[in-house]
Amino acid sequence: MKEKLINVEDSWSKFYELRNKRIAILYSIVNTYDKSNISADSLLLVIKQVKQLKNDSCSLSFVFGEYEVNREYLKLLKHENIDSLKVSKRIKINTEELNKLKDIYNENVKDYNTYIIRLPNNFIAKKGEYYQKEYFGITYGIYNRDPIKKREESFKMLKDFF
Repeated sequence: MKEKLINVEDSWSKFYELRNKRIAILYSIVNTYDKSNISADSLLLVIKQVKQLKNDSCSLSFVFGEYEVNREYLKLLKHENIDSLKVSKRIKINTEELNKLKDIYNENVKDYNTYIIRLPNNFIAKKGEYYQKEYFGITYGIYNRDPIKKREESFKMLKDFF
């Protein structure tokens, strides 16, 4: 059980480190634009909010922050030619790597969560205070559904079902 938890934590640590590099790259992109650019300005605002969170767990607030940054970045891509910037290759590589690490993290979470809910592991997990981990539901570089609305819809579906 402990080994599976360590796998989750290690994969999250790698993911989080690369995510911080993405924030730094995006920040450098935004700083190359004229401050009157509304798309760049809104991305800068979201980046500053996300940086203040200092969240190192896959909480809903962290996921929502990543959703916001990704959405604002995609808006900027629509209006500006980022490919002309030197950092464009770095952000594309970072996006691909982040999505791979996200998949690894989610796979480790699935393995861990499945393991701790099985009998008799669930009794040991409760005594050892092992809890299920959250999946990371954002895919970088594409538009995603709002994670808060997505969660609310899931709860509503469950409520309606029962």
